[in-house]
Amino acid sequence: MMALLVSPLPQGSGTNCRHASPGLWPNTFAGAFRRAPLLRVPESCAVALVVGVALGARDRKWQQGASRRRQVCCRSSGSVEPSEVAAGAQLWRKLPAEIPDNLEKMLRSAQNDIVREELDPTPFRRLAVIRVPIDSMPCVGQLKQVALTIGDADSGQYASVLHSREHHGGFIGCVVAVTSKETKVTLPRGGIGAEILDIACPDESHMLLTLRGVSALRIIDRVAQPGDNGALQPLVQEVLEWGQFEESEGGEVAILKELSALEALFKECGDLQNRTGIWAAGDLYSKSLPELTKEVAEVLKGQELLGLELNDETKRRAVFAANAVISAFGDPKRSTFLCDPTTLLHRLRLLTKFLQVMDDLLRSRLRK
Repeated sequence: MMALLVSPLPQGSGTNCRHASPGLWPNTFAGAFRRAPLLRVPESCAVALVVGVALGARDRKWQQGASRRRQVCCRSSGSVEPSEVAAGAQLWRKLPAEIPDNLEKMLRSAQNDIVREELDPTPFRRLAVIRVPIDSMPCVGQLKQVALTIGDADSGQYASVLHSREHHGGFIGCVVAVTSKETKVTLPRGGIGAEILDIACPDESHMLLTLRGVSALRIIDRVAQPGDNGALQPLVQEVLEWGQFEESEGGEVAILKELSALEALFKECGDLQNRTGIWAAGDLYSKSLPELTKEVAEVLKGQELLGLELNDETKRRAVFAANAVISAFGDPKRSTFLCDPTTLLHRLRLLTKFLQVMDDLLRSRLRK
């Protein structure tokens, strides 16, 4: 099964897992990681992970997967800051687009739940995807560490990691792991495109990924099945940050208006949380929105945002702020935004609407 980790990396920690605080890891894995320090395996490594003796069909299957796990860990990246990483997203964007013959049927499917009007003009491409618990999911502009426990039941997760490293420059799709019977075979409507900054294998049973969330994804084929190599590769498209809707609704003026309202509501809600002691929606008090926005900007420094120029600081700041707000929410509301991605102005309006409701509810509690 997939283990949970996880909190964002501490500021200034970079991506070197050896320097990450053991306190970041869940108690169930703390002992294992201490016994086997998370040292990166260099490119030239020739040391194989010992998987065990094959005893019967199940053990043979496990052993067959050992070389795959060795390949992933032996190709671990070096210790670098996020802005210095060769952008896997850019490499993936250069791959040919794919237009399936049954696109109309796919869009009409009740399981996919997509209408043509909500699609962006960005290309469709296949992308390796892993399922991640919501408390480990990276938002756009976040660094997260995700601990995976290696086992037969999770072989598809590792196949996806390997496929991402070999074919997509380390760019991988992350979707919220759901638990209901209905959604076990159906992917969420959306997820996050993330770059694998580092892979550490302390032993043959655990893998630790360091991920940087870089863009929102729309899942086109939500009922995709694993391929022959075991990797889950649904058809996806990246969601534009800035598009025709933003231009038609007033452009930068509309964005600045929504951003101003959002910043004011964020501060008010944080103050009200502190006064009422009600934290169910997340934590909007511990850090101000400007602080959170700055952190997102640092993680996405030099990263292309679809539809925006790198020097368009005003619009980029709005993107950073919107994703910073999402990162401050508790698991349920954060999951809502991560699973149903939208362009920038839609996102700002939805966030403002939610914070207004939150503000009203918290004020009503104060009056009681």
